[in-house]
Amino acid sequence: MLIDFDELQKIGLGWMGLSEQEFWDMTPKAFFLKHEGFMELEQSHRRDAWERGRLFTTMQLNLWMKKGQKLTPKKLLRFDWEKKPKGEPVKPDKERFERMVKKWGGKLPGDGQGNSGLSKIKDGLVKVR
Repeated sequence: MLIDFDELQKIGLGWMGLSEQEFWDMTPKAFFLKHEGFMELEQSHRRDAWERGRLFTTMQLNLWMKKGQKLTPKKLLRFDWEKKPKGEPVKPDKERFERMVKKWGGKLPGDGQGNSGLSKIKDGLVKVR
């Protein structure tokens, strides 16, 4: 990987507002961490601006809505960062695991005495004896 110090200086001195002394005193790791934090802050500012615009638009549209009707900002426009990821992760447990295996017609490892062979569930991991 080639490092173009001119580009890094543009980012550090221009966008991030570092002094030359601060720029040259930073380790590469510190620079990139500071840049990552700076970009997260910028993204937050952009999101705030979009959300304010959506709120003001919703307020204006609500002035013209029929009595009893109300528009909410999220009904007007839902941003990507507000959408829930599909299929929230489910933490496995012994009962859920056994139900799934029975549903699919499989057999659990074990001794045939109702002991499923599952000895421990910790941090979402299943240990099979």
